[in-house]
Amino acid sequence: MNDKIIKSEKNEIKDDAIYNEFYIKDIKSKIRKYIEIGDEKFIRALKALLRSNNDDTQS
Repeated sequence: MNDKIIKSEKNEIKDDAIYNEFYIKDIKSKIRKYIEIGDEKFIRALKALLRSNNDDTQS
C-alpha cells in the first residue's frame, strides 16, 4: 500500500518538475523576444523586478 503511495508521489513530483522546466523555458523565450524587439518599457520593468527580487532575497 505504502509503495503505491510513494510511487504516486514520485510521479507527481516528476510531473511538476517537467512542467516547471517547460514553464521556465517559455518565460525565457518571451523575455528574449521582448529584449530582441527592444521594448524599453519591458526592459525597465524587468530590471525593476530583478532589483526588487534581490531586495527580497537579501533580507
